Amino acid sequence: MLSVVSFNVLADTYSRLIKKKSEKQHSSAELSLEDNNVTETENIFGWNSRKIKLETVLETLALKPVDIFCLQECDHFSDFYLPIFKRLNYDCVFKKRPSGKADGVLIAWKASRFTLRESVDVNFNDIGKSTDLATQKHNVATICLLDFVNEVDMAPLLVSNCHLHWQPEFSELKLMQAEHLLKEVYKIWTKVSQNGEDARILMCGDFNSKPESNVYRLMTSGQAVEKSLEGFICDPSLGKVAKFLRAIGIDCIFDDKVQGIDILKVCRQNPGRIFLTRSKSIIRRRDCPQSSILVKSQSGEDAFIQVVRETNLQLDSKKFYTICVKCNGKIVPIQRETIPLSRISFESKESYVQAKSRKKTEEPNKVPKRLYDDPTEPLAMCDGCEQIYWWDTECIGGQRKSNSSARIEDLVTKLESLAVSADFMEKNKKEMHLRSLKLLQEDRLYVSELVFQCAQSKTTSGQEEFTNITEDFKGTIDYVFYSQKHFQLIDVEYLPSQHELQGFLPNNKWPSDHRCIHCSFNLVST
Repeated sequence: MLSVVSFNVLADTYSRLIKKKSEKQHSSAELSLEDNNVTETENIFGWNSRKIKLETVLETLALKPVDIFCLQECDHFSDFYLPIFKRLNYDCVFKKRPSGKADGVLIAWKASRFTLRESVDVNFNDIGKSTDLATQKHNVATICLLDFVNEVDMAPLLVSNCHLHWQPEFSELKLMQAEHLLKEVYKIWTKVSQNGEDARILMCGDFNSKPESNVYRLMTSGQAVEKSLEGFICDPSLGKVAKFLRAIGIDCIFDDKVQGIDILKVCRQNPGRIFLTRSKSIIRRRDCPQSSILVKSQSGEDAFIQVVRETNLQLDSKKFYTICVKCNGKIVPIQRETIPLSRISFESKESYVQAKSRKKTEEPNKVPKRLYDDPTEPLAMCDGCEQIYWWDTECIGGQRKSNSSARIEDLVTKLESLAVSADFMEKNKKEMHLRSLKLLQEDRLYVSELVFQCAQSKTTSGQEEFTNITEDFKGTIDYVFYSQKHFQLIDVEYLPSQHELQGFLPNNKWPSDHRCIHCSFNLVST
């Protein structure tokens, strides 16, 4: 039997940042309601209080007993974690983040059961050049090859512990970091295999990636393939972009009445879509979808170019004029006989004032009588708002086309031109994309051989077990992955348990914003 724990313990630096953020979100009047609020806040976020609770958690787990600890965001290594693990009879390795960061990742193992054969530190900054700011996020991992002490003929244990980059908009970088870590694990596994040993593999850590992410798919299936594009969701500031996307036949949800973070509810109700927003505060939220794009320009045209670049959007002329720019409904052909008399205009042309008045009252548009009477003019209608569409191919005397729907043709021509000008990516993003593709295409052998099972996918509690629960995010981003042929999962325990959870974390009983994942395995003979 083998017992392993993965736990983001919350670095002291980040605990203080959460404290400041929490204080900003609550009014000073609210904070002054009770005299002990300051003490309570310090009890939740202060290191002197948190370290007592952390020590209790580690001691309790060691008594279970736990064979392997994988901790992330460890600061105070020399003055706290190292002395505790020595006292509990564990050996450990620690990899500190570069560039003056205080925290790092730690692997500790029961000294009476394992000895360290080899350890490898992974600096994810090595993925790119030092001048490439997009890859220099100072994330790290560490890998240990452990030998069993008293268990004869037992294959060694290969354990990795990582902390990938946190920002949701850097999903491509996280994928590259996961690929890099897999390659380093594969190197060690291959070397051990050459000696006739089949190492058992555990990959633990804070992957900062949800179960629907490419990182999770890569770890569990060996493939990092995006789902087919189901459409877009635009925040209320991007009405022009929504109109552009609809004009070229792209399904795009847009509602200017949805305000603030309520747009994220729309995202949850419509998974599989790319979310477009101008809000930096929303895109930095952890409950923001992985497939989100921060639109940088206030210009609708420039924003459209950015979307084409970053999504590699391909314009298909067969889709043009198939989606209503007004409501996102489908434009479908109709028989003119089905159009009621009230939807036919007997005036020669609708004036600008009439059109403006109609739009204000949301009165449905009307098809001109001369077009209604011409059987060669195709008519269509939106199946949502019932807007009538026609193209007025024989516009009389060079007059302005008689319906705004006809002018979509000019808009689409303009958008095609913009898309052609956008047929490239920004330099850093293009280089990162190509580098990631290269990583995914080279050395495919390790991908097929190192495919893992996620321990959390086997939980039988009937409830979704989130690992990170804060004031503005609740989701699963921490995992224990294992090589299925070597382990039989017995149980997954979360601390604190569901019934012990009280609001968001950390709180006065639990020292971190993450829950602890405790997995028990039987070792399978190979």
